[in-house]
Amino acid sequence: MSEQVSQASLAAAAAENMPKKDSVCETRADGLIEYLLIMSSVVELNLRLPSMLHGKKGFERIVWAFTNVLTQSMAWLFHDLESNPGQDEGTKPINKVQPQLITCEPQEIDHEQIVTPPFFNEKGKVLEKMSEGDLQEYCGSLSEWLAMVQMASPRLSGEDDVDPYLSRYAVPDADGSQACDLMSLKWHGLISSRWIMQLFLNLLQSKASNLSWFALAVATLGKEAVEGRDGFTVMVLSREPSEPKEAEESQDIKGTSGSDGRMTLCWELMGASVTEP
Repeated sequence: MSEQVSQASLAAAAAENMPKKDSVCETRADGLIEYLLIMSSVVELNLRLPSMLHGKKGFERIVWAFTNVLTQSMAWLFHDLESNPGQDEGTKPINKVQPQLITCEPQEIDHEQIVTPPFFNEKGKVLEKMSEGDLQEYCGSLSEWLAMVQMASPRLSGEDDVDPYLSRYAVPDADGSQACDLMSLKWHGLISSRWIMQLFLNLLQSKASNLSWFALAVATLGKEAVEGRDGFTVMVLSREPSEPKEAEESQDIKGTSGSDGRMTLCWELMGASVTEP
């Protein structure tokens, strides 16, 4: 167990060396100031390789680097993927270094009178028949709207009357949109995929009468500098009240419609501007 803790420490140290942009200003002869961006190098360590064992050259080189280079005191962040609420906290190996335990509590935010797009008006009804390009554009607009809800943007308020010259944003399908109250829950921390899946299942099985739709957005640790998959969003839409209940199941790369009439739409975020359904 002590070896696992030491290897986890190396992984945390590698995360500390992720690329950061440092701005450096220089004054030219004519008095103007130039700003230069310096990108530090990326350090990536795969501790699952056969060479990452005590006595192997690859692992010993890392130990030497951390012993002779990283000599300053640092704060480390650990996450126990196998944590069990019933487990005795005093038996964990990390307790030898007297850690500060932090509980990941949700942040609940109420959003009043938010202009919400009509998910089932025209586009919602033909969602499964959309082309890949139209579906990508539709997912991008929904992703932008969800992000603005999280930021509590005043542009989504039903009472917003900003000058169009200052802001040209419009809610998707604004003609059929209506204002309603929303609530968002946000967890921030290192969260396992198992926990996220359990949260999604709990939302699906929820019997709340006012839960007509929900969206689960997950931001991940980026592994690629350019066009890397930085997260995903799962949006579940309930059956339109006026639509008859049909027992049918269909599935394709665009979405899933189950026997309960709910439609599930999933898309990934690739880089900063690309959305892949």
